Amino acid sequence: MQNSLPVVPPPECLMPENSRDIVGLVYENLCNFRASKIEQRQQRTPESDGSPSASHDFTIEADEATPRKSKRYKSSTADAKQIRPSNNFNPDQRSNSVLENAVGSEVPSEETSLHGSDLALRFAIEVVSKLHEKELDSFISFLHKEDTHGVTTNLQQLLTNEIEYFRTQEAGFTKEDAHGIAQPAGNPDCDLGLILHCQSREGGVTKFCDKGSQTIQLLSKKGLGPDVVFAYDWHWRGEGSARGRKSTCPASRWTKEKLQMHHQMSHRLLEILPVPFLIVGGRCAKKHYQEGRKHLAKVLNVKLSGNTSIGFEILFKDQSVRRITAFVDHPVASTFNPNATAQYSLRLDAGLNFMMWLLGLPHDERSFTETGAKFQKGMPGSAPLKEVHEHMRMETNLNRTLTVLEYDSAFLNWASMTLQEDVFKMLDEGQSVARALRTRINNSISKGLLESEKFAAANRRRNAARYGFEFKELWDAEEVTLTAKGYISLHLSEERRALKILVPLEARKRCLAAQAKNEKTVVFFTQTGVELKLGEDLIVTLSIDELRKQQGFGQEGVDQHHMELERKGELKRKDNGESELNWMVNS
Repeated sequence: MQNSLPVVPPPECLMPENSRDIVGLVYENLCNFRASKIEQRQQRTPESDGSPSASHDFTIEADEATPRKSKRYKSSTADAKQIRPSNNFNPDQRSNSVLENAVGSEVPSEETSLHGSDLALRFAIEVVSKLHEKELDSFISFLHKEDTHGVTTNLQQLLTNEIEYFRTQEAGFTKEDAHGIAQPAGNPDCDLGLILHCQSREGGVTKFCDKGSQTIQLLSKKGLGPDVVFAYDWHWRGEGSARGRKSTCPASRWTKEKLQMHHQMSHRLLEILPVPFLIVGGRCAKKHYQEGRKHLAKVLNVKLSGNTSIGFEILFKDQSVRRITAFVDHPVASTFNPNATAQYSLRLDAGLNFMMWLLGLPHDERSFTETGAKFQKGMPGSAPLKEVHEHMRMETNLNRTLTVLEYDSAFLNWASMTLQEDVFKMLDEGQSVARALRTRINNSISKGLLESEKFAAANRRRNAARYGFEFKELWDAEEVTLTAKGYISLHLSEERRALKILVPLEARKRCLAAQAKNEKTVVFFTQTGVELKLGEDLIVTLSIDELRKQQGFGQEGVDQHHMELERKGELKRKDNGESELNWMVNS
């Protein structure tokens, strides 16, 4: 890469009519920076190495990222003056035309919005809109810096000394076990850094890259591991489990002194380590990271789609760019708020894709989006009941319990929250997670039905007291009241819903007119159905077949009809339990 400092352009170069040229310049420098990183990785990685990163075809990625050879490499905003946009250039539509002549790149679309090059264009537009000319030239200079990978050989020893000192001081002050402090992961001279919240693990914390952690599994699926990123938790002392928290951060229960020690340690590492590119995951880590910032920072907000955007920060030190930071959601945030899964997944994929694309790192563009798609909206509607039954069927067919590798990580995440247990421990002990889930779900359904019935009974009691009706087990030859909508309600008990009979229009008019004169309407259960009478006058006859079709009567009403006839002696039971009408007429 070139090392010459960029020329500071005159102020008019950054006027709105030149925005297109400046965006093209920034984008082109981002692409060239990426190409140089890929080239450096190729030089550092022997072809004989059998690791996944060594076998990855970086040449294809470099060709895709590098601007056309016919374009001269521009190193400052002054160079952007060479291409003048049309006089009617609309800055609001610049994302649709800015690179037509600059680098020949396609415009971001909804379908390709997660591709690194598309995100780089969005990022370039935001950079130009938020940075003034001197800051913009500092940003371009930042992309021209020589690669320092492997130069600072004493970084590892410095890091080891810092962590050991912190462990000793923290454990001495808190009187807690020093082994409860998690270890970071990765090489301290990595270009990319990652900061999360705190480790949650039953049985105590371990190193950052714990393969049993759902967070680490999701990051690994994206392509992030200790070979490409230096990672640590902002709060170094972990917790046994994230379940049952009364706040979003377990450190909120810590003393002020203990909390301050952890904050100072996390900020200290960002001062002594290069980490030119940083990803901060989760609101808690972001809050504390920004609170302790000592230098000027420009905040960028890159819109992704709809109301979803992702935050970036360009940190300046001594008028030079020190670091670029992306703020994303915590990798497992969707398990705590399933309704926001789509937004979380989009921000995670976008933020990580841009950083990894820029550094020439292989990655799965849609790993979080695809995993998040398995979560449906809402709880308990989001419960993957179909998957539970499928896993049960698999265990039956295999005649054994499933292993951790046979479950999807998103499913195990949901299972942990539902069972309130460490599912990995269950699997290690040979227990069936699917069977435990089915038992829990069945118990919840039974409890829910019971609670629902209790609520309905209480509601019926309140209505009886309010409207003055009474419950009766049998309603034959009893007075009934017709509502204005044409229904007669037979209130059987607190535990049972009322039976409703819809009266035809003509009969309804007669009954309502009679009720207005305080005349009584009486219901009779007959062998063929139900009759309504006003005194000795028959108002209407409804057959049992007609009543069965009414939603408010249904099969429960048919059963009531049988019981009414039994009590009247018009229905008798056979030896096999079936009923038959008694057609004998008493003389």
